[in-house]
Amino acid sequence: MTRKEEKSEKKAANRKPYVEIRKLTKKFDTIVAVDEVNLTVHKGEIFALLGSSGCGKSTLLRMLAGLETPTSGHIFIDDKEMSGIPPFKRPVNMMFQSYALFPHMTVEQNVAFGLKQDKVPKDQIRDRVMEVLKLVEMGTYARRKSHQLSGGQMQRVALARILVKSPKLLLLDEPMAALDKKLRTQMQIELVDILEKVEATCIMVTHDQEEAMTMASRIAVMDDGHIMQIGPPSEVYEYPNCRFSAEFIGSVNLIDGNVKEVNKDHIIVETDVHENNVQVAHGLDCSIGMNVSVAIRPEKILVSKVKPEGNLNWFKGEVEDIVYLGGSSTYYVRLPSGKKIIAMQANLKRTIHERPTWEEQIYLSWLPHSGVILTS
Repeated sequence: MTRKEEKSEKKAANRKPYVEIRKLTKKFDTIVAVDEVNLTVHKGEIFALLGSSGCGKSTLLRMLAGLETPTSGHIFIDDKEMSGIPPFKRPVNMMFQSYALFPHMTVEQNVAFGLKQDKVPKDQIRDRVMEVLKLVEMGTYARRKSHQLSGGQMQRVALARILVKSPKLLLLDEPMAALDKKLRTQMQIELVDILEKVEATCIMVTHDQEEAMTMASRIAVMDDGHIMQIGPPSEVYEYPNCRFSAEFIGSVNLIDGNVKEVNKDHIIVETDVHENNVQVAHGLDCSIGMNVSVAIRPEKILVSKVKPEGNLNWFKGEVEDIVYLGGSSTYYVRLPSGKKIIAMQANLKRTIHERPTWEEQIYLSWLPHSGVILTS
């Protein structure tokens, strides 16, 4: 568990649910976009809906905002049901991918727009606008127009515009999509710091795994209108509950086989990809003969030119490709059966001559607790 997840868990233990979704369904004609989803988000939590395009995550966010009407089910925000409540009366503010800033207005005018619509007194508007611009470090840009800003600066203004109204719930739809990778990484951390300062409850939608794992204290992995797994980023990554979660979050090797032996502290799986069996030190309640998959992350596989001892948890293969990433290298290794295994290893040795190279026979090995048993 990361420090961020630990802090969130301690806070959640003393909080009641702030957003509750019960059996929420949305159909577009015969297409079911969201299928009886149940979800709970706590006050002050940053929660991510993660999935590929068309999985239903944006539709779910739009129903929370009141921009889509559910076919069935219920949404509760702060114990109040949202059925029939229009978007402008919900305690919700939404930030879109495009930021939707008014080009003819200055930064200050853009941020103040919502307060003016609510007929807040002028002196209060000025104070609140300057306070929130200072929070997002945009105070010196108050007089600039939106077209004079960089992508990161426009994102800060868009965030300031929703924070100035002190919303109870923030909805972020792909908030970093318009930024380049380096700026996106920087803004992810800064945005989390800002949200924690204002103690905002936030639900964000993203298809970027790295973004979800960096920003959120919990993640819901979605596919075809269903939530496949919910948990802290480290739990979803290290202990996926199904093949979809394992393959969607990061890279993974899936080795199919059947249970050969069941013991108190480990399971032995016989595979058809190599003559050696696989030992997993933790798993589900399996029975002999059951078809399973063993999921192993590439960074947990050791690459070596030396043959390991015994006949468990190692394969021999030929290096088919190498991707050099500076701090690490990714090896694509072809087994005699034709199965390809991906292994990632830190480049601790400076000279390339000390590392495996193309078309070289090498050994891949891993510890018993590095694999996870999947039955679906």
